[in-house]
Amino acid sequence: MVLYPIQGILGVIMEETRKRGPDIPDMPRIEGIKKMRDILGKKAFEYLVINLWDENKWVRIAAANSLAELKDSRANRFLIMFINDTDKDIRSSVTVSLEKIRDGNAGDPGRPDTGFLPMAV
Repeated sequence: MVLYPIQGILGVIMEETRKRGPDIPDMPRIEGIKKMRDILGKKAFEYLVINLWDENKWVRIAAANSLAELKDSRANRFLIMFINDTDKDIRSSVTVSLEKIRDGNAGDPGRPDTGFLPMAV
């Protein structure tokens, strides 16, 4: 098995997170997610999606926000799974992320459809 540098970094970060409680903001991990997004761009997509299921809610929020910054409509099908999450902060973050992705793709013919249906008024 080949261990790529990002996997090694991710493994260390994940191990540090497991030592903390699920509701305590894990600033090193949150900053790591943001840096990963900034450095790798769309290549970080899969790592960000995986972090949506992290046990630490703040890491999950950071992952949702980072996916929104990528404005990649592939994230919609994963973010929608958390619309009814038991935690209100997660629900709020996911909703804002979905809106950012939708707004970022609006009117851009080079982007795939965001998967949103128009709302009836």
